[in-house]
This record gives sequence, structure tokens and C-alpha cells, in this order.
Amino acid sequence: MLSHGRPAQGFTMIELVVALAIMAMLMAAAVPAYSGFVASTKIRNAAEAFYNAAQRARAEAVRRNAAVELVLTNDIPAAGAGGNIQTLTPSATGKNWVVRVPDPLALDQLVDFK
Repeated sequence: MLSHGRPAQGFTMIELVVALAIMAMLMAAAVPAYSGFVASTKIRNAAEAFYNAAQRARAEAVRRNAAVELVLTNDIPAAGAGGNIQTLTPSATGKNWVVRVPDPLALDQLVDFK
């Protein structure tokens, strides 16, 4: 016979299945909101990176009293005076913003769109 002196401990299988079903529904509702949050964070970070690079380029142009270029590139700029940032390859999907003084020898290669 069953003794009623001590109640059973733990959860029944039905309670566990119901709890898992509720958690699955909550997760299904949260995933679209989370992916939207991740997308907006990526956009915000890219906008802030461009803003900071533009401010740095502006400050450098004022400091030098000359025109500068703001280049988006995948190349990693070399540190110190030994690196040549004129050879960096511009990229539309780059990760590094580089401020550089335009190469005076390459000015004849610029195209004027009128």
C-alpha cells in the first residue's frame, strides 16, 4: 500500500512537457526580436565607425591644412613610418577606415565626372 506520510518529490512527466512547450513558445517569439536587435546593432556600429573616421579625417585635414582621403579597405595599415598606406586597396566591403594624404603622382589618374 501507498504510504501518505511523505509527499512525492520532483516533477511529473506532464509538468515537464508543459514547461518545455511554454519555453519553446517564448523562445519562438523572442528570436525575431533578437535578430532585429542584432541587425540594428550592426548598422549602428557601422554608422558610428564611419562617423568617427570622418571626424578623424576632418581633424587631420585641418591639422595639415591639406586635402585627405578617407579610404575603406580590407588591408591592414602598417604601423609606423615604414608602412606605405598609398598602396592600400579600396574596398566597398572593407573593415578598416584609413585616412591618408592623396598621392600627388596619381592625380592624373582621377576621373572628372561632369
